[in-house]
Amino acid sequence: KQRRPNASDPSYDPFKITPSYRPQDSVFLAKWLKKQRESGESVNGKALDTKEGQERFYNEEKMATQFHSNPFAARIETPRGNPKMMVTAYSPDSFFLNDKEVIGSVVVTPNRYYHWNVTSMEEVNERTLSVLLHMFPVPDVVFLGTGRNLHFVDEELRIAFQKRGSILHCLTTPNAIGQFGQQLSLTRRVACALINPVNTNAYGKECFGDFIDNDMFSSSDTMLGIMPHKQFNTSMYKTNKIAEKYRATQGTGVGPQYHILSDGRMVRPGTSGTKLRPMLEPGENVDWEDRKST
Repeated sequence: KQRRPNASDPSYDPFKITPSYRPQDSVFLAKWLKKQRESGESVNGKALDTKEGQERFYNEEKMATQFHSNPFAARIETPRGNPKMMVTAYSPDSFFLNDKEVIGSVVVTPNRYYHWNVTSMEEVNERTLSVLLHMFPVPDVVFLGTGRNLHFVDEELRIAFQKRGSILHCLTTPNAIGQFGQQLSLTRRVACALINPVNTNAYGKECFGDFIDNDMFSSSDTMLGIMPHKQFNTSMYKTNKIAEKYRATQGTGVGPQYHILSDGRMVRPGTSGTKLRPMLEPGENVDWEDRKST
């Protein structure tokens, strides 16, 4: 495939492509005009020591330097070959496509996007990915952003894409976004399906809260390399009697939901390490002064 003319090419001549120039070429065009000036001839080969050559070069330089003589100066364009659709940022529950926020999972192609009604890897199958399986032109590479954690698809799904002529890559969502942008810059036929990178605890349950990417739900203290004498000790805290009543119902959707930490403690979502109180039963008395002293 022949490369498209690009402003960074040493032999790039904007006047061969169009009688005007694109605004984003101006830096390269200035360098190119300087090179032309030093070469001693204008674009059409007229020598600069002749009147015709000087006029021709003056007009070319005016196009590059003067706003009023360039009808395209106020138009915002992307260079030819650049994708129309780019993932510019992401948050735990949304993606920013060309700086426009789209909430929920998305399927992105170089020139459009689709809302994707998928929230977890359990829902990823041939039916939910049918928009990519039936897309034309067929994408060479499909990146599947599996969320915050890396998961892999069944071999049947991978083979279905292979029969179609696409390679399916499973990556975490941040990595899939980066690889998608990299392949777009190479003008490759590429698409990506992105699941929101929602924070999850060790049991795969979503947990919005004051968490950072590598938080306590990722690894135990030992795995994180914390010295034993600095590790968390259960004797530092009283047992949460209120939470213990609901230990058996965790994960069932019945009653209040708690996070079960690696040491077995149960904490309310978002209250860990804060001054928020645990949930109280109606009519339950708590001696806060006694709790402060512990």
